[in-house]
Amino acid sequence: MTSTATDPRRLLRLLSILLPAILLLVSIQARAQENKYDPYVVVRIFDVGNGLMCGIRIPNNHYMIYDAGGDHSATKTSMERLHEFIPEKSTIDLFIISHNHADHTSMVGEVLDSYTIRKILWNGQQRQNRNEERVQEAVLDEAKEGCLVLNLNENKNIGPGTTFKIGPCYATVISEFNEQSAEWDLPESDLYNASSIVIRLRFGESSIFFSGDIVGRYRGDTTGTSIGNERFIVHNSPVIKTQSDVIIAPHHGSDGSSSISFIEAVKPDYVVFSSAPHYRLPREETIQRYLDSDVYEENIFRTDRHNEKDKEALKPPKKKTTSPEPSKHNDIEITMSEGGVEVSYVQP
Repeated sequence: MTSTATDPRRLLRLLSILLPAILLLVSIQARAQENKYDPYVVVRIFDVGNGLMCGIRIPNNHYMIYDAGGDHSATKTSMERLHEFIPEKSTIDLFIISHNHADHTSMVGEVLDSYTIRKILWNGQQRQNRNEERVQEAVLDEAKEGCLVLNLNENKNIGPGTTFKIGPCYATVISEFNEQSAEWDLPESDLYNASSIVIRLRFGESSIFFSGDIVGRYRGDTTGTSIGNERFIVHNSPVIKTQSDVIIAPHHGSDGSSSISFIEAVKPDYVVFSSAPHYRLPREETIQRYLDSDVYEENIFRTDRHNEKDKEALKPPKKKTTSPEPSKHNDIEITMSEGGVEVSYVQP
């Protein structure tokens, strides 16, 4: 008599019964794995010298980048750290270029070369200098590769309240101005800063406010009034939610930003300054406004923390200074979970 183990017909019959069950089990496990994600969103603010670059890791292998600028001398080390945080050749769901100043755009080309970009959001303003020409050329080349470029100079359907869903996160446009209102009466040096795209990123009940270089005060003004983007954001705050656990402070902490009414509208528990040592930013007056608005001193972080106790570094500059050595970088990491937010320095 032939045993079951050696009878091909019985073996095939057994496999015909077991195989569908095995495939169903594998399918169920695969779907469960797809729906399972690391319950953390991690945002890293890189110490790029003078400038801003933020990388964002979102569950299920989703990524965002907000701005990519900084000192040209630190480009290599800054990009190496970005690659450690977001693996090279990854797909970036949304790349936001807040405005067209070099300290926010100098590494746009390197970012576009390193990753596959699905969507770029930028204001499309053009300035007559070589850096901005390079940025525009790089963005246009990316569009030819299939990237969706949302140019606010051409796309009038994107405005305050527009929300992008990225995995379990929501990125909402709070403010964007391709053209500034004449009523703002801003100095020429602030016109491009005032065009910054402002985003509020939400994960569950946790949120981070990305401010770019928006303006809100006349420098040296002692009044509690606000101007420009900050006034617009405060006016719209009853309709478009601004309250956030963490704020990436506007314009590196200049005195021409972070008006009291704006701080009260955002109500941050934590403040992160992407410092600009070249211009001695953040300013002491700006830091004090956050302290006066009930932000604890220990909840204020800055990408030049080696200078944070140096009061001379907070005074108006007698001369412009160089950036710290790349080996002394002070990257800052924000972790958002369903249980809340944590902010800490990244150890080099």
